[in-house]
Amino acid sequence: MLFNKSYIFTALALLSVSSAKKIDVKVGDSGLKFEPNNFTAAVGDEVVFHFFPRNHDVAQGPFNTPCRPSPNGFYSGVINGDGSEPDTTFTVRVNDTNPIWMYCATPGHCQGGMAAVINPPANGNSLDDYLAAAEDANSAKPQSVKGGVKAEGSKATGTATGTEDWPSSTSTAGASETSNAASSVFNEGSFALNAFAGLLVASAGFFGIL
Repeated sequence: MLFNKSYIFTALALLSVSSAKKIDVKVGDSGLKFEPNNFTAAVGDEVVFHFFPRNHDVAQGPFNTPCRPSPNGFYSGVINGDGSEPDTTFTVRVNDTNPIWMYCATPGHCQGGMAAVINPPANGNSLDDYLAAAEDANSAKPQSVKGGVKAEGSKATGTATGTEDWPSSTSTAGASETSNAASSVFNEGSFALNAFAGLLVASAGFFGIL
């Protein structure tokens, strides 16, 4: 019986990984904005930032000090600043459902309203509060890119290391969410994962009959 349960738990864990979503966020497409700028995400979801000219980046920072980075937060660096990297993205993975506050570290951008939150709190601190406090804040940025994966087209050029580098995050009404299981039906990795999980479930049922 224990043997059968171990198969089932393994299969369920694999299936939960394959059901993670990707949430697309536009950075600077319509002026000093993240679109969406207020959304929720589940554990395991990936937030993919798409950058538009000019000179935009995304940095994670605490609510109490707007426009300034967190020591262990993510930072993309400036991407597609001159329009030469239209297909380059920066992706961070959601590790928990705590609020993630983020901003553009280019001088004047955070103060001008270019900030966002993933998994906003149900009560208390709000994005409007953050933006109001940001108007008189001084911007700062991390010294190096960290906490995510930068990819040029389909080629990843960097990887995050450690759980601290992968932030917690969001998804909300307005966020563009695509199920990996649905959008990657013909993706070799997803297909193999789902097939393997199916075999495990089938095996568990078989041994249960025996």
